[in-house]
Amino acid sequence: LKYASGCVDALGDKGGCPARIVSWEEILRADPDILVISPCSASPERTLNEMHLLASTPEFWKLRCVQSGDVYIFDHGCFSRPGPRLIDAVEMMAVLFRNIVIQDMEKSYTKWTKDA
Repeated sequence: LKYASGCVDALGDKGGCPARIVSWEEILRADPDILVISPCSASPERTLNEMHLLASTPEFWKLRCVQSGDVYIFDHGCFSRPGPRLIDAVEMMAVLFRNIVIQDMEKSYTKWTKDA
């Protein structure tokens, strides 16, 4: 989905690769432009309530994306369930991260406000 929306994985992972544990060293070395936080089986509300776990880590604050405020929490369901929501997820990332304008933007924005 990230590639379909015009994004590149800063860690170099390809779509469909198995989940893995990533070290802070790897993340700091990649120093991503954008950080998307979308834990499996966690709602955006739960993720937001647990952000203190990341915020208490000094490495988190060293990231360029954190310093510039480019950190996003998404509902994991946008990316993990087959169907039309996958298209919505691609459009949402394209608009947010690549400034790509799509038709019927207002309708899409209304759907995304609950997902991002």
